[in-house]
Amino acid sequence: MPAYPPWNAPAALFPQGVTNPQVEWSEAEADSYLDWLASTMDDRIATMFDILGMDRNTIASADLSVAGQEAYTRLRQPKYSGVIGRRARLKAPGRALAADMGLLVARWLLNDGNGAISWRVCRESKRHMNYNLPVLCGVSVDFLDPVGGSIANAHGCVCGRRSPDIWLQTYEYWIERLQEP
Repeated sequence: MPAYPPWNAPAALFPQGVTNPQVEWSEAEADSYLDWLASTMDDRIATMFDILGMDRNTIASADLSVAGQEAYTRLRQPKYSGVIGRRARLKAPGRALAADMGLLVARWLLNDGNGAISWRVCRESKRHMNYNLPVLCGVSVDFLDPVGGSIANAHGCVCGRRSPDIWLQTYEYWIERLQEP
């Protein structure tokens, strides 16, 4: 089984070093990260589907259920998560898989949102946890961080607090918000 591709933005995007917390990124670095994320989204989703053994030619929002089950099963494997101290933690491949599941949710929100949703960089207060990160915004939706939210939900799966349908539930929740007046 191939190694799960790491979640690494190209170092060239960050002249000061990618190790800086995102609150220290310049606007140009934050914009570059969004551009990288948006440009790699479809390839990362396709690679994820290959690794999960899913047919990438039939990708539809309903596949969130199947992908969620496959991701849930993998996330609970030692290659993707483990106990550190007394807590279950995602390892780097688990974080990357979780991030890609977030991109899958984002892909279907963008596809099914009829143009009402789009990517932007969160430039709220520097105290905001999503500051300088790519988020989805729409008509009646404040914004959604599909990557960060998915990583949090994946951690919940590893800890036994979330079920495999969490990504489908996330999609359904946000698509319903888009349709509110």
